[in-house]
Amino acid sequence: MAGRKTAMSAAQALKARKKMTSHNTVVVIDQHGHAHMLLFGNRIAVYTVENRLFVTTAGWDTMTTRSRLSEIGGFRLSRSRGTLRLNGKDWTGKWTEIVEAGPVTMFNYNEPPLYL
Repeated sequence: MAGRKTAMSAAQALKARKKMTSHNTVVVIDQHGHAHMLLFGNRIAVYTVENRLFVTTAGWDTMTTRSRLSEIGGFRLSRSRGTLRLNGKDWTGKWTEIVEAGPVTMFNYNEPPLYL
């Protein structure tokens, strides 16, 4: 249960661009005001001041990584037959921008601005 609580707190902090530390998860705010979620020191999500959201598994497709990312909302992460899936489509886990456009969520496969 602590893992779920940590995931929820981290997601809320990321979206609010507030610092947070809990166990293996940290949300930091850089000098530009962008929020970065780190899991075991690996950056897995960035929420910019322009309200752009970028996510990655940072090469760690684990239940913990998927839990932290899934709690952010706006997309669904799953694993089916050994394949990582983002909203039902195969995903490599590389940096992806989540773009919400009305009832549709689109994905841009590009890296976030490097601020940290």
